Amino acid sequence: MTDPRLSAPATHRGLLADAETGAAVKAGLHDRGAIVEVARALSGLPVGLRDAACDRVGDVVAEAFDLDLLSVIERGWQKYAALTDAARRTVETYGAEEILDLATHQITSAHEPQIDVLVDGARVAIVHLKIDAGIDLHAVRAVVAGGRLIELRSGRADVAADLSCEGILVASAHRSVDLRLSLTLGAGIPLLAADEPRPDLTDAAGHSEVMGR
Repeated sequence: MTDPRLSAPATHRGLLADAETGAAVKAGLHDRGAIVEVARALSGLPVGLRDAACDRVGDVVAEAFDLDLLSVIERGWQKYAALTDAARRTVETYGAEEILDLATHQITSAHEPQIDVLVDGARVAIVHLKIDAGIDLHAVRAVVAGGRLIELRSGRADVAADLSCEGILVASAHRSVDLRLSLTLGAGIPLLAADEPRPDLTDAAGHSEVMGR
């Protein structure tokens, strides 16, 4: 048998993973008894392989405890009525742009990734994680055009997240983030459902395009 390999869950990268948080996660796994539950999940492995897998689980769990702030906010803002209403108006008028000052808003998100333990390419155990995150948005000035959130001119996000492993809380983290400095929106965050109809608009020069896709 080869050494066990861990297949990590897709991470939500960019916010909570640093050396301090990683150390807290690994300490929490041991101090709060979660590593015992992990060892139980790996009970079918020989002792040497089980110990090696447990040693690696802490590193992989710490990596999993990392939030992609943009993806979490994207899902939350697609449910924010002021933004979706502005998105509809900007797809109905060619070249339209709206600037909105948004009230304090809370976004909650829950993820349940898993770590697969592989031996010789076969999965021999699964370690279950849960990440609960809450994001409070304050003083956000947002720019909407073409059905997308294209710019944040100001705003702060207070982020809190809890990580559980095999049903046991092992770590919590808190951050305050300047959204304008921290988020790169690229082509913008789509605010409308993919199947929502878009008008086929023509500008003054006769160029036609379907907005917001």
